[in-house]
Amino acid sequence: MEPDLGASGTEKTVAWFGYDHKNIYVVFKCYQHTPVIARNQSRDALSKNDDIVTFFIDTYNDNRSGYGFFTNLLGTQIDIKINDDGRTIDTSWDTEWMCDAMEYSWGWCAEFQVPFASLKYKKGNNIWGINFGRVIRSNFETVSWSGPLTDDFRISQAGELSGIKTPGSDMKITLFPYASLFKTTSENINVDAGIDAEWQISSNASLNATYNPDFATVEADEVKINLTRYELSYPEKRLFFQEGNEMYRTRIKTFYSRRIQDITYGARLNGKIGDYQFNALNVMTPESSAGDPLSFFSAACVKKDILESSTIGLTMVDKSWKGGFSRSLVLTIH
Repeated sequence: MEPDLGASGTEKTVAWFGYDHKNIYVVFKCYQHTPVIARNQSRDALSKNDDIVTFFIDTYNDNRSGYGFFTNLLGTQIDIKINDDGRTIDTSWDTEWMCDAMEYSWGWCAEFQVPFASLKYKKGNNIWGINFGRVIRSNFETVSWSGPLTDDFRISQAGELSGIKTPGSDMKITLFPYASLFKTTSENINVDAGIDAEWQISSNASLNATYNPDFATVEADEVKINLTRYELSYPEKRLFFQEGNEMYRTRIKTFYSRRIQDITYGARLNGKIGDYQFNALNVMTPESSAGDPLSFFSAACVKKDILESSTIGLTMVDKSWKGGFSRSLVLTIH
């Protein structure tokens, strides 16, 4: 089978985009003469082993960053954040949205509903980048509305959606408290409590804070056996660290949030204003039974859009404890 870059798809695909004051809606109508292949039921298991449909949106129209949403006939949800014009993607990012799919005699259909509240965008910007895609597994075929793409996630090669009127985002604070009681072999009853808070400053910036967060409900990591001398890298599934985590995915990886374990408190700021994208966090970790001292972890990344789809960025990472510290400063250009 020879690749035919730029050729028309072998099957007809129709896509619609719509929105109201709360959500955006995307519908795919996929004609198909062969049986639809759908096996994946795991969220964020990104692959081309199924027949899937997807759409990408560049909400800042900056040709660098965006969001991607995928599904198959089983309605499996896959969402990603795109950065550096598709050079880095974050599959661990999860947000609230819905999708559904149904099979027909002529093929299959899929529907997406994504709340504006799940996205960051520039208020008043009425032009978004957008692209629609489809994988036809039986033909080993990937087709896109705008293309041909030099890379599957190259957001700068997306089409243009003009005239969209994005809703304003009121400043709101959301609180997620928790408390638990438990009793050990002793007669004492132990109380554990904490709180997470999110302040949506605007449609393009947010501030998160946490005190004694409970990570017990976070999805467990896949079991892996490491036979090499290099440590394994696991995706970040803790909500506090997910927003903006893709900014630290550079060739020189100086910040790996999974190294931060139990947290006493922490705060994180994330957003984009004009040509500047930023993320900063600071957390305190307590002393551990393994002998690790009370420590402060800080990380900050600022990137500026340059040229048509490039960025220049500065990343700072710091860990401080009584009697010592470890720091790094990295300049990146993409």
